[in-house]
Amino acid sequence: MVAVLLKLKWANFAALFTSKNVWVIVGVAFGGLYALGAAFGLGALGFTVDKTWSLTFMVLFATVLSLIWWIVPLVAAAADATLDPERLAPYPLTAPQLMGGQVLGAFVGIPGAVTLVMSLAAATSLTSTGWALAFYPLSLVLGLALVVVVSRLITQLSIPLRARRGVTNLLTIISFSILVMLGPIMMGAVTGLYSMIDRLPTVVSFLQWTPFAAPWAVAVHAGQGNWGAAGLLVLVSLVYLSLAWMMWQRAMEKTMANVGALTAHKAAASLEAGKLGLLGLFPDKPRWAITARVLHMMFKDTRCNLNILMVPLFYTMFIFMGTSMSSREMGGDVMGLFFLTVFLPAFAGYIFAYLISYENTAFSMHVLAPLRGIEDRLGRLYAMLIIYLPLMLVGSLVYVLVSQQTGYIAPIMLTTVGVFLVSLGVSAVSDMYFSVPAPPPGSSPWKTPKQPDGFAKALLRGFIMLIPMVLSVPGGAGLLAQSMTGNPLWGWLGGGAMLILGLVILLLGIRLGSRRFEQHAADALQRVARFG
Repeated sequence: MVAVLLKLKWANFAALFTSKNVWVIVGVAFGGLYALGAAFGLGALGFTVDKTWSLTFMVLFATVLSLIWWIVPLVAAAADATLDPERLAPYPLTAPQLMGGQVLGAFVGIPGAVTLVMSLAAATSLTSTGWALAFYPLSLVLGLALVVVVSRLITQLSIPLRARRGVTNLLTIISFSILVMLGPIMMGAVTGLYSMIDRLPTVVSFLQWTPFAAPWAVAVHAGQGNWGAAGLLVLVSLVYLSLAWMMWQRAMEKTMANVGALTAHKAAASLEAGKLGLLGLFPDKPRWAITARVLHMMFKDTRCNLNILMVPLFYTMFIFMGTSMSSREMGGDVMGLFFLTVFLPAFAGYIFAYLISYENTAFSMHVLAPLRGIEDRLGRLYAMLIIYLPLMLVGSLVYVLVSQQTGYIAPIMLTTVGVFLVSLGVSAVSDMYFSVPAPPPGSSPWKTPKQPDGFAKALLRGFIMLIPMVLSVPGGAGLLAQSMTGNPLWGWLGGGAMLILGLVILLLGIRLGSRRFEQHAADALQRVARFG
């Protein structure tokens, strides 16, 4: 039966490559190259490790690997539900059979393959002795088994937690924030390790006896001739593995006996008479009703609110990483300035093109109403302005004040707003021609969305976001001229021209998008319905 489950997992994975979706193959290819590059770097680093530091290298590697496998299930467990126990509970499967399928199935797919490659690359730190390499297969089997079993145990125990929508959204937001801030976090971690380099052996001596690294330390001690420590670590690893397996089996049996008990949807609470939520805050007009609906979706749906969180996180990241211009001329921070005044507002405005895709088949209400195109376009535009415009204005203001470059505050803010308006105008037209794929409603925001429109349209959607960046030339030229001449007039002229250009393109985009909506709204509904 375990073999049958493995075939099921493999069939599901192989189906990605037979769906005629070129982007899946491209993504896997780039992911594979990235993984091979990381493995090559890890292996090269392992070769340079001195024999006396091999234990530290292996323990740190094992700790990072374990943390990744044990933290990710808390936020991304719904991304792959191929061997979900609740789905397979109706079939004649025992808990041990399903557990065996899940353990071995963890290595069917990209994450499992990357884990294997990285684990093999780490063995280069043990090449100084033959005994270490001889015992590494034992460390590898015990280590990977413990990592996966504990990961599945955490996944199983977190089901009641993840069944609560608020908790799930909070965990997703936290994990997304960590992902965006990974650069500063890694810099801080490296700095911390460097500052405590003298105490690192003490920390490693403790970690090697924990579930994080116990199996992986076996080969190192065997290579150093510490047979007593190696044998004791094998015993400790087996104890950890047995305890984790028994706890997992008990949780699995409970889940299979109570299918759907934790994920049952609660009845929606009725609102008090006269209280309409966001709808009651805006005028009684169709466009404002759409604004309220989009705002509710953007703040409540995890697929959407991560895009909102992206803006303040990027501003915080650049301020934290010290990309301010306090200690250098304006031209010394070209990349950071380009990112904050061009890329970030272009990205924020492009989210307009995702709104219909996020709504999915709920967009049918707009088609069946029937709704005037101008009402739909303006309703979505108001929501985007309410959310993102204050974020970018405050973010730009804080960035300039922290960098002590108040002389550039006007051109930076004018350019940021201008690029944002350009992106909104372009998106107001483009989403009526090409719908951006999004995960279906209720699914994990990490889930890979379907892209049934073909490679050419997918490529074209990618180029559409470049349009606001190309049109940001007036603002960028004004900033550059001010930095070279010291005359703020150039910054004002460039920023003012960028703002005027943004307003013109926004008005044109709303008008063209409205006309296209009234003629082809049903086509847009068909496109987004296919993403489900």
